[in-house]
Amino acid sequence: MNSSASIILAAGEGTRMKSDLPKVLHQVSGKPMIEWVLDTVLKAGYKENYVIVGYKKEKVIEALNKSGYNNGIIFIEQKERLGSGHAVLQAKKYLKDSDKDVLVTCADVPLLSTGTLNCLMKTHLKEGNDATVLTADIDNSFGYGRIIKENGTVRIVEERDATAQERAVKKINTGIYCFKSGELFEALEKVTQHNSKNEYYLTDVFKILSEEGKKTGIATTANYRETAGVNTVEQLKEAEKYLEELSKSRRHTTLVDRIDGG
Repeated sequence: MNSSASIILAAGEGTRMKSDLPKVLHQVSGKPMIEWVLDTVLKAGYKENYVIVGYKKEKVIEALNKSGYNNGIIFIEQKERLGSGHAVLQAKKYLKDSDKDVLVTCADVPLLSTGTLNCLMKTHLKEGNDATVLTADIDNSFGYGRIIKENGTVRIVEERDATAQERAVKKINTGIYCFKSGELFEALEKVTQHNSKNEYYLTDVFKILSEEGKKTGIATTANYRETAGVNTVEQLKEAEKYLEELSKSRRHTTLVDRIDGG
């Protein structure tokens, strides 16, 4: 994993949390969301990590430094929040000339597992993709970007920009990706704001690369819950409940192993 780097998006305000605290510092089971994500990324073996900060960046940086996340992390400020593509572009000066494979994830997915990240990168490398998106199949895909596969290529269409036919697609974008660094930043320079939100979408990179004949692909998680972003207090409580259930399940399994093992 030494030839890989990660970009963690943590610049958002999180207005739906109805709090002045940066969204990524809201705690799940006693630990800020961003720390859950960082622990997963570090455990997966990423030693070069870029955290994109923005809203109340000093609080985020201070919290992570206080918790001991000093090594292997570079904080980069996104002064204007103009979308996910713009956020990732802030890391260009560090990665544009490298041959690294880059993981991109948000800091509000505290349930994300190391196994899922490893599966995504393994698929990306095995298929020799220039860009790979982690997807999930869900019945109610409203609000999510849809995965459109055509002629062996992948496009991602946002809900508000999708046609009725595209909205019927059940395979959704989780917002977690792997890219070849050079291809990522070259494509990001061509992304425009021509969409309903007037933002630079990171997802447009897939369309650009596909049109240029580059290889785009998908990896699909069987456990959608662990890739779900936390945007509200209710979702925060759901994430805590999930972790509690997971913890109980693991304790039960350990106990059974001990009993079986005598």
